[in-house]
Amino acid sequence: MTRAPALLLVLLAALPAAAQQSLTPDEFLDRLAPGSAIFAYPGDGDFIGAEEFLSRERSIYAHHDGTCAVGFLSVEGPQLCFDYPDLAPGQTRHCWWPFEDGGALFVRSVDDPSHVQEVTPSDVPVACEGRPTA
Repeated sequence: MTRAPALLLVLLAALPAAAQQSLTPDEFLDRLAPGSAIFAYPGDGDFIGAEEFLSRERSIYAHHDGTCAVGFLSVEGPQLCFDYPDLAPGQTRHCWWPFEDGGALFVRSVDDPSHVQEVTPSDVPVACEGRPTA
């Protein structure tokens, strides 16, 4: 009798992980480009930054400090990569695995799989200092 409740608890604990569904980079971009997205830490919702997808290949990223970076997007297998040539060395390239969980969008860092960001689509263009006009 004690095995059945223990098994049930194990199965229930696995449900959130099972609810995660990988998205291809193209499926992810279909939901965002053209348009904007807010990136935040899951759970506490602390703002990380915002990205305006000008196309499927180009973006403008607004940092939490209000500065801008022009980004170039590329699809590399299951990864969506962002290149920011104007940022400091070591900060120029970020690759992510997009996924969905409970209807919400997320990205998981390829470099640090424990680093996850929640992605909320937005219709509001990003506002940041030094925003390129073209």
